[in-house]
Amino acid sequence: MLIKLQLKKNDLSSWLLIFFLVAIVILSTVSDLFQTPVLVGHDVNRYKFLFDKDELKNVSAIDLKNNLTNVSLGNQKTHWQMTAPKSLPANEETVQKIISAIEGIKIREVHTLDQINISHFSLDNPLMQISFKFDNAEAILKMKFGLINSIDNLTYVTLSDKDAIYEVEAVKLPIESYDLAEFIESRPMPFNISDIEQLEIYRGSKKQNILQLSIHQKDGIWLDRANSEIASEQVNQYLQQLTAVRSYMIIDSVTDEQKKIIDDYLSNLAYSVYIQIGGQEFALHASNIIGGIADLKIEKKLYFIVAPEDRAISYLLHKDVQSIFSKRQSDFPKSSAKRPFD
Repeated sequence: MLIKLQLKKNDLSSWLLIFFLVAIVILSTVSDLFQTPVLVGHDVNRYKFLFDKDELKNVSAIDLKNNLTNVSLGNQKTHWQMTAPKSLPANEETVQKIISAIEGIKIREVHTLDQINISHFSLDNPLMQISFKFDNAEAILKMKFGLINSIDNLTYVTLSDKDAIYEVEAVKLPIESYDLAEFIESRPMPFNISDIEQLEIYRGSKKQNILQLSIHQKDGIWLDRANSEIASEQVNQYLQQLTAVRSYMIIDSVTDEQKKIIDDYLSNLAYSVYIQIGGQEFALHASNIIGGIADLKIEKKLYFIVAPEDRAISYLLHKDVQSIFSKRQSDFPKSSAKRPFD
């Protein structure tokens, strides 16, 4: 009796072992189906980067959707503009960083594009989607980003013009967690200082003709109103401060009552600023310190308004930065640099 029981136990152990080995073989086969990369035709030659050099150079519009926001951006040549969900100037730095990060994506493996892999890599419910539209092209390039492997920091991407799934290094920006605020330009003067050709600041409105500062650039040299060379280092430092000023609040939609109050504040200007870039002039009007605006929760006598002429919005700035508009010609000394043949 004891012997028979022992034999049955041995038989059971053998069958369990066989079943276990078969299960391992099946699981390994299924895993290979999911994980084995398959390089497809033309993709072999671009196995390093997802995009060729300068492929995203002529982007004219971007649509981006993640779990926090859905934004549309348009390239206006002089600046990027958010077109949805609001019409606001877009944060140039954010846009350029996104394009650079996408350009730098490196491919690790290429997988077959089929329903099993699409589901396995969560591309049927993507973490993020980005669409690019290009100058002089009707086709729109659509990207979908699947799950991110937290162990090796790899993710999975599909391109609308390619029949493959790319296993790539995760984008070096947390774009999937960007909210709407990341895409809004909070600076009234979001210009590159290297592009600025001329700056004029008037006390009050330009019509009052109280010009307190006028500088312009010629052949890389900054000159004052009298065409005398001034210290470029100080000019660049000031332009850096001017273009770095950020608003406390952007006023993009107003009631009739609020519009009347804002118009009243701007009818008595503290400063008018005119910046020339590429032969195009950009004007901004700065109010005096304001008392308040109906239905806006702001403290009285703490802010002033800056209204760009080319944008249907106003910026609310803290009074501490108003002094940056008070620069005068005398604040920029003549250059002491000696030049050849002077």
